Amino acid sequence: MVPAGEGRLGGGRRRCRTRRCRCRRRRSSRGAPASGPTSAAPTVGAADESGSGAAALPRQPRRTVLTPERLLAIGGALVTILGVGFLLAVAIAAGIFGPVPRVVSLALLTVALGAVAARLRDRAPDAAVALAATSSAAAFGVVVAMTTIYGWLPASAGIVAALVIAGAGVFVAHRWGRPVLAGLSYAQVLLVLPMVLGDLDDAAMGRLTIFATIAFLPIVLVVVEHRWMRLYRFAAGALLLVALVGLLTDSVGDTAAVVRLLASLAAAALVAGVATALGEVVVVGAALGVTSLTVLSLRGQEVAFAGVSLDSGAAAVLALACGIAAWRYRARLRAVLTAGAVLHLFLATVALPASDDVIAIALAFEGLVLLLAARSGRSTALWCASLVLSAIACLRLAAMVPLSALFVTSWSVESTRWEAVVVGVLVAAIGAAHTATVKRIQVPKVRDDVRTLVGVAFLLYGASSAVVAVGLLPGASETREMGAAVVTTVIWVAVAVAMILRPASPVTRAGYLVLVAAVAKLFLIDLHAVDGILRAVLFVLTGLALIGASSQIRKFAAPRGSDARG
Repeated sequence: MVPAGEGRLGGGRRRCRTRRCRCRRRRSSRGAPASGPTSAAPTVGAADESGSGAAALPRQPRRTVLTPERLLAIGGALVTILGVGFLLAVAIAAGIFGPVPRVVSLALLTVALGAVAARLRDRAPDAAVALAATSSAAAFGVVVAMTTIYGWLPASAGIVAALVIAGAGVFVAHRWGRPVLAGLSYAQVLLVLPMVLGDLDDAAMGRLTIFATIAFLPIVLVVVEHRWMRLYRFAAGALLLVALVGLLTDSVGDTAAVVRLLASLAAAALVAGVATALGEVVVVGAALGVTSLTVLSLRGQEVAFAGVSLDSGAAAVLALACGIAAWRYRARLRAVLTAGAVLHLFLATVALPASDDVIAIALAFEGLVLLLAARSGRSTALWCASLVLSAIACLRLAAMVPLSALFVTSWSVESTRWEAVVVGVLVAAIGAAHTATVKRIQVPKVRDDVRTLVGVAFLLYGASSAVVAVGLLPGASETREMGAAVVTTVIWVAVAVAMILRPASPVTRAGYLVLVAAVAKLFLIDLHAVDGILRAVLFVLTGLALIGASSQIRKFAAPRGSDARG
């Protein structure tokens, strides 16, 4: 008989040995050598005996969607559908089946195929999916027969039945874990809905887009739960295609056409929102492209609410949504969302009920705000967006203030307006901000010197245009025009000197070119166009600027020369 203490001692030893074995197994799984007589299992990445390097993990076979068994199952389903169709056609031609027996037989076939698919779910899953898809196709056939062919049910009842069948197919796919079945159900309902709706006019196309969006919602639920990304790409692409077809309308101001376009806009916005949450960059870009096309189509409808056009309001809302989402995501998704926000912001701006000059002011202001936001958040995408909007504003500024007027103000045949002054000031501010953000924002594959030159170009052009626009305002005298010419030359000289005083770089060489242009303008144009005290002041200021630049360059060059002699 074993004493109680000895039994407890033996139990404690057994527990200790069990713990040691567990510790050894944990160390082996981590790749660390276990202490004791038990040798550790070879770890992944350890060098082999031949010294050829780290042992690589065996490559897993890539999963393919269209395996041979799935191809056979799909082919069998198609052949089964064709065979049933041929059988019904023969029976109808022989006069055996009337309308009621035809529909009843198709409904019985639906139930039979569904029951067989449920029985084969575990033993032959691919065959079960094919039979289930065939069963849903037969069910959709019953709906088409009862609505479009025989007219027993109204179109609304047929649409509800089709949506219920599609939802049931997605539910079965969710329970079985088969995304292919969900995709087939969605494709079938997209084919059946036009048959039930009949003639696809503007009103019918609007309803088709709405019902296709409703059928898309169960797909979203199963995709979010199972992460079936291929299924989402397929369903999203199909819905975007329906939305694009909904844009093809010739009606203007018709309520049905507006509803049709709004349905397409809502469908594309839903696809973009879900794709953003799932991280699908390509789908987000495609959906935002469809929304931009929809906004352009809405612009032709000329519909306004409370003084705001429908396309401008929709574009502004989409721009705000894309901008908010862009701050929550990173990498490529942020770049795509930022581009979408800027694109819709541009569409909302150009759709404002204002003149082209006021729109140019808005674009220049938006470019400045985006540049400041890019500097604050170190965003390359916002920097590029600001550059695009600023360039568009400069194009409009060139139409308001001719380029020839920058050299000779008297060459301008018409006076300018105050909007040109505002746009010029904003463009100059954009140029100054660009030169100040060179070191703060890193733009891949673009040198800092190039970005500095871009900022200087904006600054020089904006400031010169603003000054010339002031000299060409209505009621301006000859003295004001000459003063504008003098100030323009002084600005050129000052900017050129600032560029020359930079360390040796392409900016310095560009500064010399600007200085040559300023001096050429001084002697070839201003000498004859400006007289009196203004001419004297212009030459004195230009000379002093050149002397100051020379002295500063000598100071910068002196330390380098002394170092070379030493």
